Amino acid sequence: YRRPTPTEVPLTALGQVIRRSGSRAQVAAQILLSDGTLTAEAQALLMRPTEEFFQRWESEKVHWRIDDD
Repeated sequence: YRRPTPTEVPLTALGQVIRRSGSRAQVAAQILLSDGTLTAEAQALLMRPTEEFFQRWESEKVHWRIDDD
């Protein structure tokens, strides 16, 4: 968080992969106003789920709903 991010105005969301290593990726993201002002930024370390996770997830899918925009 850098400053308040207004609603109902054009924003630019940028994301990039900083580094990849095996099943991990370090990523970064920013939200910018139309004049280029940075309002928010984030960094994260993401890990690829194991095959066991995907197998368990199959039974959980019925409890989730994804709405199209």
